[in-house]
Amino acid sequence: MNSGKYWRIILQNAAKSLSYNFLFLRWLYSPEGIRSNRAQTSGGMAGPEGLCWEYGEDGPVLTDFGKKALMGEDAEVPGEWGSGT
Repeated sequence: MNSGKYWRIILQNAAKSLSYNFLFLRWLYSPEGIRSNRAQTSGGMAGPEGLCWEYGEDGPVLTDFGKKALMGEDAEVPGEWGSGT
């Protein structure tokens, strides 16, 4: 849930898969999760490494797909990533 400046994640104790929710949170705050979910506007990376960005000599660099997706253009997702636009 986004309240403007801060995001909140709420887990209900009645959830059927509470352990999966915690596994997701553990991943979300892991180095991989942070890299995959940081916004471009914060100078970070967003999306899966290899699809949206790659490490270059000077740090993360957007791929062609990442540039199109960031600019809101139609970007065809390659088959190995699930296909679609």
